[in-house]
Amino acid sequence: MPWLFNGHLQTFAAFFDNTCGELPIYYKRWIFQQKNQLFRGDFAVDFVVKPNNDHEDTLPPHTTRFSQEDFEAIGSLDSKPMLIVMHGVSGGSHELYLRRALVAFERGSGRDWEICVVNSRGCARSQLSSELLYNARSTWDLRQTVKWIKETFPNRSLFSLGFSMGANILVHYLAEEGESCLLSAAVTVSNPWNLVELYNYLESSFFMRQVYSRGITAGLRKYLYRNAERLSLNPGFNPKNIKKIQYLYQFDRAIQTCIWHYPDENIYYKDASSVGPLLDVRVPLLALNAEDDPISPYFGLPINEAKQNPYVTLVTTSRGGHLGWFQSNGSRWFVEVLRSILKLKILNT
Repeated sequence: MPWLFNGHLQTFAAFFDNTCGELPIYYKRWIFQQKNQLFRGDFAVDFVVKPNNDHEDTLPPHTTRFSQEDFEAIGSLDSKPMLIVMHGVSGGSHELYLRRALVAFERGSGRDWEICVVNSRGCARSQLSSELLYNARSTWDLRQTVKWIKETFPNRSLFSLGFSMGANILVHYLAEEGESCLLSAAVTVSNPWNLVELYNYLESSFFMRQVYSRGITAGLRKYLYRNAERLSLNPGFNPKNIKKIQYLYQFDRAIQTCIWHYPDENIYYKDASSVGPLLDVRVPLLALNAEDDPISPYFGLPINEAKQNPYVTLVTTSRGGHLGWFQSNGSRWFVEVLRSILKLKILNT
């Protein structure tokens, strides 16, 4: 699209994209209970299924729940590749950028791929079942999902695709698992990487504060209101203070430091950044970022770290914005590229 000539316009288009019409992505949901009591709580995983006419008013469009009987019979010895997807902050399986990407895997492969989306706690119309929400390095629900999938589908090669903050979580997971990682390869798209640089950048100008920091926080504030009852179980959390949270650093100061016991938000940003952990990744990782991404500034990209790790390929483009990379026909070129790269990895597995 010729009018999307900078990163801001590409980013706005990514979140207000209405060029694709109805996307034939349908899900069945299962609620998992976290086994690690340090991170107690439930989380929703949505599995891509064939199109159907079922719907549930309490779930996102084209999403229904598995019956107990159907879920107990889900296991298989097939050798299809399986893609495990992580969404961006306060999003979910219903996000347009995510579903558009999944369409390429569905249409381009004749359903050779099996796909699921791990929803962050309390997102995509799921409910918090404990006082613990997610953060920018919360790997525990992804870890349990990957382990369960490997046990349930032992012959499948597993891959993961992470968008934005989900990409940051994915890199932490890869680093924590190291050589024991059950994934064959992974891809990250628009990872913010260095959260210290990101949050400083969001506060660097009136425009960045009002458009991006405030805009992202508006969605997070809705999340807090939806889940206020459970979050109130945390000492120090007061639902009456939600309306005072206007900017992203205020959200992290009031919520993440309270729940995860960080001294302040800057320590949290340092700990949750995925630049350092990139050095510990031991499976092939393709990372795609645009240099004009306003939510993942180029000066925060892990250029040196990527060069030091032979498992990592960092690809940067001059344009693309955050989750953008639009072509003249409205499609996103990166989707087909990523699918082709993962297909090559499957052939070499």
